[in-house]
Amino acid sequence: MFITTYDEKRNKFITSLNLWMRLVSRRPVVRKNLQLVGITAMLLVCKYEEVTEKEMMNTLEFNLLVPTPFVFVKRFLKAARSYKEMDLLCFYLIDM
Repeated sequence: MFITTYDEKRNKFITSLNLWMRLVSRRPVVRKNLQLVGITAMLLVCKYEEVTEKEMMNTLEFNLLVPTPFVFVKRFLKAARSYKEMDLLCFYLIDM
């Protein structure tokens, strides 16, 4: 059982605030997205401190996304300027 103390909560808040400030100072953020950036920073800090996620991310070398047939076909069809029936047929074949 994990017991979260006030100091741990405060440390997570300060770290997430630091991430938020570093991002905002390097990249312009639209005002309506400031809260989203803050929540994302808090999520990252909380997840980073969890051992399981840290081990998994290190093992995967932070490569979370891989090319899939769906992504390939979607980009190919867009480049080919295909019609709706062709799109549906391709996605149907991928699902088989």
